[in-house]
Amino acid sequence: MSEDRERIFVFLSPDHCPLHPFAINMALLRAKKNSILKESLFHLVFDTMVIGRHPYCEIVLDHGAVSREHARISQDKGRFYVEDLHSRNGTWLNGKPVERKQLLASGDVIRICDLEFIFFSDSNEHPPTESDSQISTGQQVFYNDNIRNNVHITSQVPVLRSEDTAIREKKPIGEQKYRALIDLGRDIGVAMDEMLPQLAQTLLKFFPVADCTYVFLRDEKSGKFALQGYKHRDPVEVTEKLYVSRAILEKAAATKVAILSDDISDDSWFDGNRSILNEQICSIMVTPLIDFNQNVFGVIQLDSRSTGRRFDADDLETLVNVANQVAIAYENMRHYEAMAQERAIERELAVAHKVQKGFLPIQPPKLENYGFFDYYQPAKYLGGDYFDYVMLPDGRLAVALGDVSGKGVSAALLMAKLSAEVRYSLVTEPTPADAMKRLNNVFCEERWDNRFVTFLLTLIDPALHQVTMLNAGHNPPLLYNPTLQNGQVIEIANDLGGLPLGVRPDSVYRACEFSLEPGQIVAIYSDGLTDAMNMEGHTFDLERVRKILNENGQKTVDAIGRKLIDTIREFSAKTPQADDQCLVLFGRF
Repeated sequence: MSEDRERIFVFLSPDHCPLHPFAINMALLRAKKNSILKESLFHLVFDTMVIGRHPYCEIVLDHGAVSREHARISQDKGRFYVEDLHSRNGTWLNGKPVERKQLLASGDVIRICDLEFIFFSDSNEHPPTESDSQISTGQQVFYNDNIRNNVHITSQVPVLRSEDTAIREKKPIGEQKYRALIDLGRDIGVAMDEMLPQLAQTLLKFFPVADCTYVFLRDEKSGKFALQGYKHRDPVEVTEKLYVSRAILEKAAATKVAILSDDISDDSWFDGNRSILNEQICSIMVTPLIDFNQNVFGVIQLDSRSTGRRFDADDLETLVNVANQVAIAYENMRHYEAMAQERAIERELAVAHKVQKGFLPIQPPKLENYGFFDYYQPAKYLGGDYFDYVMLPDGRLAVALGDVSGKGVSAALLMAKLSAEVRYSLVTEPTPADAMKRLNNVFCEERWDNRFVTFLLTLIDPALHQVTMLNAGHNPPLLYNPTLQNGQVIEIANDLGGLPLGVRPDSVYRACEFSLEPGQIVAIYSDGLTDAMNMEGHTFDLERVRKILNENGQKTVDAIGRKLIDTIREFSAKTPQADDQCLVLFGRF
């Protein structure tokens, strides 16, 4: 292994445990020397690691006798297991074939064809006890309950973020620290996943007394610390097990105070924890990382392991200043990456918006003696409203309009499904009622997560000027009739009583028919139009739609549609659009 290889460990702690020190170890496979494998050590850092010939396996064995996916190493609560994946030549554990999932112990020999691996892990050397906490990443955490509640602290520095965060020192800065400052500037200018491991290395240059550096981040979901960067000054001294006091980390995070303890052997905080003392740690510095909102999001720890080499108060103040610089850079980087991710999502949604518009008609149909107008505007990038024109083989024109429950991506996907199913059902089913029944049964399937669709199907016979309507729980259309007195706009197809698509299987949908006379106009719409709201909280409502149709009934269908949309936009200009809006007008002239 390379001497400067960064080690990444994950630290977790159970909620019921008080502040205790803990140890971490990693499991690994050591392969015997051979011409097949380029490396001899394989750290088991994932929940499952597949061994096989396929290049996507975690451990690839380029050997003709090895199956594509030959065997699997998995772990459960810190215990590791091996199982054969029905390979051709089998998997062997300590000279016996593996016929089922078997528990591994440190020192076990796994053989795959003529390749052998030795398994190492402290966590599998003994059964778990009540004082052990097994975690699901192939590492084990040991807790010691013999900890006192007081701590000998040599120095404390409050860590408060302010505008003045330049690094200041009481001592003169030598050449070595100047070089470390340059490296620190480079570290905080790289990507987030590279910054913290590099920072652990640079801190050793900045603090010559330090032997080990640790950089922790708090997991946003669990609230527990995860080690993101670790470095030992002497790689030869690095072991697979690390001992860190969670107590001092938690105290620094809870109090937002940087802590220096310069004599661990005399510190009652660590009494009873021989694992810490055996590491010959004699001095520790810990400082929290605080974001712009004064919340602790991480911790930096340095320790000295050589007797006589101890940190002092000036070192602690310097560490606080360094931590402030790191926190600013890290927060800026997080903000930048969040913005970059948001822009990427916006670009994807913009493309999806164009794709969705492709499901809708490019332009209204052209029928002799008929005029059409349509309008579609989703509340967000993607919408759940839908409309379409389908010319049928018998010469009739189907006008479909629907409203999928919900908004956003899920509604848009169902809208795309509806678009395809409407066209298929109208062509394959003998009657409009049968087409509606089939559509309903499609959306009654469990895979749609109880979504439903209000839907209106209209068929226009241009030869007979006959209109047929079927309604599945949608808003009743409006009919402008210039021959009527005292209210020329009426609701039609409002007594059909059909349930929305996807509510009840095998629902029956009735049809109503009427003749469309010259000058009559039909308006089909989604409730996003009538529910449009102004600054005072008033909705556009149905009466305003009736009024516009009445006042402009003598104009062309296109002019009436544009007037209606312009009026709605003016009405709700200063409020965000809350729902998808869809409108189809057609009339005979």
